[in-house]
Amino acid sequence: MTYKPSKYITIHELILSGLPYHQISELLDIAKSTVSGVMDRWKETGSIMPSRTKRSIYDPYIYELMNGIQYYLNVKRNSCRLKDQKPLNREEIYNLILADGFEVSRTKFNELHAIENRKLKESFYETHYNPGAIMEFDWGTQVLHIDGNNKRVYYAVYTFPYSETIFAYVTEKSDSKNFAQTLNRVAKKVGGIPATLVVDNMRIARKVKSATKHKPEMTRLFEEISAHFKMEIFYCFPYQPNQKGCVENGVKRIKNAIENSYINEFKSLNEVQSFVNRIVKESNNKNHRCKNDTRQRLFKQEKKFFKPLPTRKYTYYEETYRKVTRDSFIQFNGSKYSVPEGYQGQKLKISYNDHVLRILYKDGKVLAKHSLAKKKHTRRQRVWHILHRIQMKPKGFKDSEEYRL
Repeated sequence: MTYKPSKYITIHELILSGLPYHQISELLDIAKSTVSGVMDRWKETGSIMPSRTKRSIYDPYIYELMNGIQYYLNVKRNSCRLKDQKPLNREEIYNLILADGFEVSRTKFNELHAIENRKLKESFYETHYNPGAIMEFDWGTQVLHIDGNNKRVYYAVYTFPYSETIFAYVTEKSDSKNFAQTLNRVAKKVGGIPATLVVDNMRIARKVKSATKHKPEMTRLFEEISAHFKMEIFYCFPYQPNQKGCVENGVKRIKNAIENSYINEFKSLNEVQSFVNRIVKESNNKNHRCKNDTRQRLFKQEKKFFKPLPTRKYTYYEETYRKVTRDSFIQFNGSKYSVPEGYQGQKLKISYNDHVLRILYKDGKVLAKHSLAKKKHTRRQRVWHILHRIQMKPKGFKDSEEYRL
């Protein structure tokens, strides 16, 4: 609020008389900040009257002043620690601006400093997505009270940026096995697969995390997924989460919904999955933030652009190595599995999942295939694996364990 010149003269005279600021404000029925503003203006400009004309930021003098502020915002000074630098604070920049010969009040400087400081904050473009072109994936994690104990659970979240549709599955681990299972579930539910999968530099996806590597080295899991679905894998650049911002928002939405709910305990993971399904359904039924339609209807249109699924679903196998014993067996998880004769003493690769165990040679050739034993001390054997032994010792075969198997 601007007052008559006589009031500012009265304020200044009362200040010079030594009257406290709060008494001046009560006596003249004005704000205390008005009294302090008169004194600040007198110290900075030599005038007690407020400026009647406001200079535009396009004024050459103001433009040059803003460039000076911008320069000092990018300058850093040495700190008390070796090889550590800190940016200049606002008070230091103001003193340097005055030393450069600029005449500016602190209020105007603070206004211009705030404008230039906001320019330095990172901003992003709104990414354009073609329908059915991209699917984003990320893990979310949360500690929940489940069946009387605190337990860490993981959310495998898939989003389609064009329609912003979400699919989420609750798992006990964030490993390759659970990723492969959830990916198969999404592909089956959607009925197709996009051309590109966007992931960050997670340990199940990328072998080398160094930013100096121009071409990331995929893990075996993602090499197989890329070949099986004929899908390109795109890795986000380090510290650039905006490249998969859609799935980041999806993870955040699920975690916030659980934290803000009044559910104190879940009985099982299935109950957590049911709650997540409700969150996902509500989210997919909402309107798209940019397009004039719901996410669910946009996703129906997007599905038309997906690539068809392979005739066989992707089967994930974990790998390890075992040494073949003298009697042509390998031991795995407390059980024995037969290997064709001639490989005794060699270290062979084993690939397995919850149902099948395969024994491979160096070139990837499958030497033997067995159903995975559910109990320990089980023997899995094929009679054609010991034909040479039978020929060499035919009389002892009927009294052997191999014969009873």
